[in-house]
Amino acid sequence: LTDITLMIVFIVVGIGVDDVIVLVDAFNRTPEDAPMEERLGVAMTTAGNAIFLTSFTNLIAFVIASTVDFPGVRWFCITAGLVIISLFGLSTTFFAALLCLDERRRLAG
Repeated sequence: LTDITLMIVFIVVGIGVDDVIVLVDAFNRTPEDAPMEERLGVAMTTAGNAIFLTSFTNLIAFVIASTVDFPGVRWFCITAGLVIISLFGLSTTFFAALLCLDERRRLAG
């Protein structure tokens, strides 16, 4: 790892916040009287496509950029690509579960 890889933190925050906003917005657009599983399913159907496409295009951009001859930039792009994959997985699994738990808490009063 190099000093420039510390800049990945800002990329992760930007992409992560975008994914979270898209998923929460899609979840909030579902009817509150529907079962939680159905609400999450509908939200993931609509938001999941957007999250996948942004993550995939970012991943492709970093993979292509990792072919550059500068070692610092190469390691930055490889690390960013791995972080993008991890962020996609966490957004679609861990955060989705936390969203359901928060919604149950909110509906319980």
